[in-house]
Amino acid sequence: MADFDPRAVVNVDFFGVLNEEFPRPADQLKGIGPGGILVIRLQPDKPPDGEHGIEFELNWQSERYHPLNWIARPNDWSKARVEEDLLVLEYSSGARFSLSRESGWPVEMSHPAGAHLELIEYKNSADAGDYEIPSPTKGMKNIAQELIEAAVPLFLFGQRSCVYTAAAHACREKTFEKAVIDEKLIRVFAALYTKELRRCFGDTVEDFGKRIAGFADWCEQRLNEIGDDSKLRDEFDAIVSKRRADLVKHMEDGINEFVTAIPAFERSTTESADEEEPLDPELVSKIFVSEETAVREAFQVEIAAPLREKFDSDLRAIGALK
Repeated sequence: MADFDPRAVVNVDFFGVLNEEFPRPADQLKGIGPGGILVIRLQPDKPPDGEHGIEFELNWQSERYHPLNWIARPNDWSKARVEEDLLVLEYSSGARFSLSRESGWPVEMSHPAGAHLELIEYKNSADAGDYEIPSPTKGMKNIAQELIEAAVPLFLFGQRSCVYTAAAHACREKTFEKAVIDEKLIRVFAALYTKELRRCFGDTVEDFGKRIAGFADWCEQRLNEIGDDSKLRDEFDAIVSKRRADLVKHMEDGINEFVTAIPAFERSTTESADEEEPLDPELVSKIFVSEETAVREAFQVEIAAPLREKFDSDLRAIGALK
């Protein structure tokens, strides 16, 4: 199992397509744009007998003001004091957060609950070896897949919200004709879901690839046994046709189940910092139709068509498919 990588849950390419199809006016652009952000956050008001009070994560945001979250919020440090080479914040709860005045990097974070984070070494540069994760010791467990499974729905919802908001703005401002907006939505949603489809159906593709290869081996052996017997060949052709129909049916069932699981956007869930009012429910329904269409089309391109082509090419190569 691979180590956890934020790129497994964040579709980086999606934002490029979204910005290309629905470019935002210069006066609406915020910060430095989408990208990774390192979050080290102290929660000073967490009760001592409650949660740990310190958060550490590598995230992805569609809008950033700085790649380091504690520097992105300068107002948080308005009440800090200087202690030699440190900038220090102390809270009434007893929590403490200090930054290096030279590097801007957190030096120490502590919380009365007992959580403590301290900088041991600071380096201005790093090489590949610094990013190698040690092999797990006895009793440790790699939870990368669990993290991915838990994070994907949250990131996907946030990215969907970006699409709905962008499309609503284009409709309200009449930036494009309706037909053009529909076409743009198809392309944007396809970019969003392509990675998710590959993730969800990756094992299915691999499994069916092996099944097709195994079936081709059986077909080749069976054709040698059949020879010129026309009756047996008709029976053989029926088996091949059924197997291909079963493949198509399985693909249809898979995408139907996937699409059914996509939650429709509710009016209350489409509020955005850029919107004074929730998105119009009728518009949301229309966008959702485009979303479903895009997902089905992307599935055909990425999953179903390659499997059908493999089935046909493997069997044609041995004369098993007319």
